[in-house]
Amino acid sequence: MERSESVQTHPLLLPFTEAEVRSIRKRAVRKDWKKGEIVFRRGDACDGMYDILSGSIVTVMESEDGRCRPIATYGRGHVLGIIPVFDGGSRQFTAVAREASSGLLLDCREFKAVVASRPELMVHINRLLCNGIRGLYESIEAAIFLDVPARLARLVLYLHERHATVDEKLKLPSLGFSQREIAELLGFSREWVGRELVRWRNAGIIDLRRNHLIIRDMSALDRLAMFSASPGTVHLSPGAWLLPPANQLPPTTPGLTRPRGKLLKPNERAAS
Repeated sequence: MERSESVQTHPLLLPFTEAEVRSIRKRAVRKDWKKGEIVFRRGDACDGMYDILSGSIVTVMESEDGRCRPIATYGRGHVLGIIPVFDGGSRQFTAVAREASSGLLLDCREFKAVVASRPELMVHINRLLCNGIRGLYESIEAAIFLDVPARLARLVLYLHERHATVDEKLKLPSLGFSQREIAELLGFSREWVGRELVRWRNAGIIDLRRNHLIIRDMSALDRLAMFSASPGTVHLSPGAWLLPPANQLPPTTPGLTRPRGKLLKPNERAAS
């Protein structure tokens, strides 16, 4: 079986011993996905968590009427689908291979057996889960109080942290994401995001290539990500959240289609 160093260095398993990690991995199954193939669907029973070996996976929220909204991305070194392992619930979102990808399916029974043998590990796990909840609150806060360009800057920084490679020619951080993908992750139109990125390019902050974005000025992105909405843009009142006037927001994506590739029935697992 291919060795995965990432699962041993992931924050979830840092306090686990080498023997415990080997125990968790002893029944791991390698999975390979084509671009657009479903890793799992919302509502599927949880059979474990995925240690991503290569490629990238995007998580998607699906509405009852078939609309989709990408919410996060996972690449090499990330562990996908952790929460249902703890509570025994079903998958809370759909996961789709953004490109040809591979991962190890870590059996949840092995993980639970290790934790049951050493209950003090739950202190670490609870802290990690609470940090995740705090991160969700920070995302909500950013959506309420930050200007939309600041939210775009935060998304670019998030993608840099998770997926950046080094451009061989310029020796600068490069993101292999198209403007359409960035717009879908942000939830706004491709046209608005494109115009904003062109302004950043003209200011020397980024370079734009076909399906790539190259970061030239990281400090400028950091500054953009900190700008808050102007006074009066967001109004708070007891029991009500009032959005800014429509002419102050870029247009939203008009409704994303379902993920490309073979769609599986609920509880049907993607073939390895």
